[in-house]
Amino acid sequence: MLDLTDTEKDCIRVSWSKVISAPQTGADLFYGRLFEESPETRKLFKSDMASQGLKLMQTINAVVDNLDEDLSETVLQLGTRHQGYDVMEEDYAKVGAALIWMLDAMAGSDFDQSTQDAWGKAYGQICTVMLRGYA
Repeated sequence: MLDLTDTEKDCIRVSWSKVISAPQTGADLFYGRLFEESPETRKLFKSDMASQGLKLMQTINAVVDNLDEDLSETVLQLGTRHQGYDVMEEDYAKVGAALIWMLDAMAGSDFDQSTQDAWGKAYGQICTVMLRGYA
């Protein structure tokens, strides 16, 4: 599903290892940034944020763990569910910005420009598939 080079996959894995070692911190940073920059997105989250943060970290971790697998069907279904949560297409860019910010904050020197580019590429491809689930 993801058209990434081995180098891009390595960049993603190394930077993610810094986040997944402290998943609650990552989730708190991510949602803090998202709600600070895009407060209108807060209404999309109806469950308790601790469990929501855990779900987010588990989902990203599953993708990172399976970068070499075809996750198209799973990601398509995830998109269908997000449409049911009233997530709009323009919300994906807001989430992407918060994700990149959180990764940069947590990965430190392991989040250089090539790593940011790899995450941006992967996230863009995932969003494309998720939005197909809106059909």
